[in-house]
Amino acid sequence: MQQQGLLHRSAAHGVGVSFSRPRWLCRKAPPRLIVSAHSHGSFPEEEEAEEQLLTSYSSAARRAYAHLASPNRIGAEYGEGFLQFRPGGESRQLDVAALNEQLKAGGAIRMRFQIRPDEAYGTVFDFDTVVADTGGAYRRAWARLAAERQLPLHPLARLSMHNTAPERIIMDVLRWTTSMREARGLAYELAESYAAELAALGEPGKPGAEPQPGVREWLNALTSFNVPVALVSALDKATVRRALERMHLHDHFQILVTAEDELESTAQRFLSAALQMRRPPNMCAVFGATPEAVTAAHNCTMKAVAVAVSPDHPAYKLRSADVTVPSLDQLTVYNLRRLFANAGDEFMDLRKQRSDDRPANKKRISNATL
Repeated sequence: MQQQGLLHRSAAHGVGVSFSRPRWLCRKAPPRLIVSAHSHGSFPEEEEAEEQLLTSYSSAARRAYAHLASPNRIGAEYGEGFLQFRPGGESRQLDVAALNEQLKAGGAIRMRFQIRPDEAYGTVFDFDTVVADTGGAYRRAWARLAAERQLPLHPLARLSMHNTAPERIIMDVLRWTTSMREARGLAYELAESYAAELAALGEPGKPGAEPQPGVREWLNALTSFNVPVALVSALDKATVRRALERMHLHDHFQILVTAEDELESTAQRFLSAALQMRRPPNMCAVFGATPEAVTAAHNCTMKAVAVAVSPDHPAYKLRSADVTVPSLDQLTVYNLRRLFANAGDEFMDLRKQRSDDRPANKKRISNATL
């Protein structure tokens, strides 16, 4: 393109002067990338395939998939609690501090706790890690899926990571497939096997028929001293009750907090258990086997007793707990009392301070008041 200079041209109506445009102005602008969002009904084949995938599995498998895919929230980092609706219609926020103040023992109950101090404490057990071996059921479900599909499974592969869906483990860790649709199908097959393993918990002659070592002896000791015991779980109530009845532990737990309660985090389950036991959260001890349970217990001002029974969480990962034991049979009821021996003198506890006023000033003020 030849650049033209200053042009003078005559016209019938006047004289016009035009300048040639620079080369960079004459370039054609690149086409804009326009992405049009398809509507929800633009791909009926994908919707139909998704519906067929969901309906081809049982309701237990769908619940197990929701349990595996949902993130595990710790909770209670910023005063999380409950809402109390009064008869007048107004609501009241019940956070951890409010529950500690409202559930504080007084009157005749306080006198009873002075006579029997062990009854003043509450204990909360995590069913998924401390009572039953659901981690073993999870690993057996992976092994069963790999054997049925003839897929390689390394014995040291990390099958569970923090808030990681099974599809990402299948695609990024195990490298079984690169298609999300195939990974979703394998994840639902895994959920079906996991639901079958959970349904078989406690059956004689099968893996997971007995509770974790030391659980039965520790529960018998707590029951003999009338210590209230609560059980929390992210599973449904039917699965938990069936497993407890097969293990002959259903008489030891007065309170069950399960998935039917629709609580959002681990800390809310612990607070709900303390509320149903009518014990302040700072007078309860949580028995868990994961760092998340230890953190949630401390966020609720509870004591944390870590049980190193899971191969995924060895003892060095549970150092933030108040007490770490390899098995519950090493505990006694007196150890439970010693957990709360330093109440009021620990870090961040309120303490009385000396006044800066001189004794002479205090005496003069008291005389003036009289």
